[in-house]
Amino acid sequence: MMDRLRKLLRGSNPVFVRDMRKEGWKLLEHVPRRIQSVANLELVPFLKGESYMNGPELVRQAREELDANYGQEDAEFLLQHQEEIQEGFRNFILVFTATIWGDPYGFRNVAYLDWSRGRWDLDFRWLDEAFYSSFRLLRLHK
Repeated sequence: MMDRLRKLLRGSNPVFVRDMRKEGWKLLEHVPRRIQSVANLELVPFLKGESYMNGPELVRQAREELDANYGQEDAEFLLQHQEEIQEGFRNFILVFTATIWGDPYGFRNVAYLDWSRGRWDLDFRWLDEAFYSSFRLLRLHK
């Protein structure tokens, strides 16, 4: 699985609206945009009784179990179409595990969208931090 992702990354040079390479970050893993429409997305909870999950386990589940592995290009597509995002999604922080950045301090980060001040904003979270019930992944309706 990891080799396949690295091959995808090697062969591409994605263009991001918020390109963290300009801030000295390294693009470690990336899967190109898959979301074509906001309308068919659903929230995906990932906790199974525990109070939080660590980042590496969240990434593993998103990729291997939940079919919810979307990246920063998907997050930026949602930002461009944020008026179409279901109102109920505003109660959660939407995590995008298919793009992983290495920051200058050696931490690995994933993109997330958070509803704040009447709009969705893009930011990044260390994978070393805990992900709680306020976080959700996304996937196409099954």
